Parts: sequence; structure tokens; C-alpha cells
Amino acid sequence: MSIAADPRGYYALLGVTPDASAEEIKCAFRKKAKLLHPDHNQETDAGSRFQAITEAYHNLSNPTIRASYDAQRFSEEMDEPVTAHEAHEAHAQPEAHGLDVAPVVCSRCGHVTAQPRYIIFWQVISYIFLTMRYPVQGVFCRKCADRTALIASFKTWLFGWWGFPWGPPYALDALLRNIRGGDMPVDANAHLLRHQAFAFFLEQKFALSRDLIAQAMTFARGDMMLRQKLMEIQNAMPGEARIHHRLKRRWHTITWATLLQTIPLLVLAGTFLWLILK
Repeated sequence: MSIAADPRGYYALLGVTPDASAEEIKCAFRKKAKLLHPDHNQETDAGSRFQAITEAYHNLSNPTIRASYDAQRFSEEMDEPVTAHEAHEAHAQPEAHGLDVAPVVCSRCGHVTAQPRYIIFWQVISYIFLTMRYPVQGVFCRKCADRTALIASFKTWLFGWWGFPWGPPYALDALLRNIRGGDMPVDANAHLLRHQAFAFFLEQKFALSRDLIAQAMTFARGDMMLRQKLMEIQNAMPGEARIHHRLKRRWHTITWATLLQTIPLLVLAGTFLWLILK
């Protein structure tokens, strides 16, 4: 099973890819709903098919539920227990052990990244009396995450403030979330990093695998079963490979995108204070 797995077939039911945007998922559902609604489609299975796409849309349109669903994509192909002995043998001949674990790629640039993150960014669009919040989520490398956050914040600055009454509070909330690096669901990131660690382990990139295990541990603090699985991978490494060569923590640094998003808010806050104190 590849990383593009669709555990319950939700993406396939709507005819979109796992990297589809919220707007693409919404449009796909509306298109299929018109075709399958029992009031317009008299086929015997139209009702059940309509219920199936409704369930799929319900799960994929909610960013939190979708993140949990995507976490299954990263973990389901590795659900079989892997002991230290089995993992040690698997890295030499993964095909012989029925393992097809390819490294995860960034949803935007399509490149393998050593430190992927599953992130939900937010953008707000207002139409005077209607304000809409759109999630922009997926697996990102740091560079693509910065660009995505910047674009989402830019659109929010342009179109998010003009709705009444929710435009300003929704826009401010979205901007602050994006500046902090977006929302990183714990479960999705723990399983994503475990998957990446095991993929690098099979490629005998032990230093990368070891570092990703350490990162996954920070997300899996309350999941003892997942922590045990991470330790099984670590214990299967050759002794000399267990020395931890820590990568630079790209997600703990302030980047140009963070500064570009912060400056307008500081200017706005400064102007507001000046008007009050004037």
C-alpha cells in the first residue's frame, strides 16, 4: 500500500486526490450530489451512493477530522507489528517482507523532505454579511509551508476584514495561527514522522531515521503504543547508527515568511495605539 492510500475510499468517492484543497473537495461533492440525489436520480443504488459521498464530504470538509483520517494514510500500511528482529531483516530486503513504504513527499513541491509536517493553515474571505474560513492543509516541507502561510495570510489581509460581524475576529485569528506556523495536529504528525522514519530506515539512512524518531516522540507523548513502535525501529538499527546526529530544527526558527506576516500586524497595532493615545 502506498502513501497515497485512501483507507475508507473517501477521496476516491469524491473523485479527488488526497492533496485536494477544501474548495476542490466542496466542488466535487456538489457536482456528485446533483447527479446522485434521489430526487433526481432514479437508479436503485442512488440513495446509498448519495449517503456514501455525504459521509465522505462530512469527514473531509472538517479539517480536524480530515487530519485524523489522513493520519490513517500514514499508519495503515505499517499497522502490522514490526519487532526489532523483523525490522532489522526488513531494511536489507523490504520487498521480501511485503513492505512498500516510500518516503512522504511535500504536498506542494512533490519532493521528499527530511522533516515533513502535517499543517492546517487558514484563510478568510468575507462578502459583507458573510464570512468564510477556509483551511489549507496537507504535508509540507518548511519552504512550502512558509509560502503557503504567506499566501493564506495575504488573501486574508485583502479579503478577510470586510465581513460583518465576523470578518475582523476571524481574520485576526487566522493571521495569528498562520504566524505561529499553522495548526499541527498531534496524531497526524506522530504517524507521519513514524512513517518517514521507517522509510528512511529501510533505505539505511539511519541518521535521518533516528532524528525523525526523536521528533515523532515529541508528538506521541501520550501514545504509548506508538512510542513502542518507534522504539522498535530504533532498536533495530546497527549499534553505531544509534548515535544521534541531530538535524537543525527547521520548524523552530523564525523565517522571512514569519516576519512578513508579523510586520503588518505590528503596524496595525501601533496605529491603533497611536489613535487611542493621541
